[in-house]
Amino acid sequence: MKRQWRKLENRLTLVLKRHFKTVHRQLFPTRRSVLMKMQHMRIMMWVNLSQ
Repeated sequence: MKRQWRKLENRLTLVLKRHFKTVHRQLFPTRRSVLMKMQHMRIMMWVNLSQ
């Protein structure tokens, strides 16, 4: 039972990773925009924390 669950989990993570990769490609075509997005999120988090 547990082994089956492990297999299912692995499959799910694979599917999710693949899905996120495609979505990511659609949303941010370049690596630079990904970095920009990350930085923006970090800044927003910092702003929220400092308030």
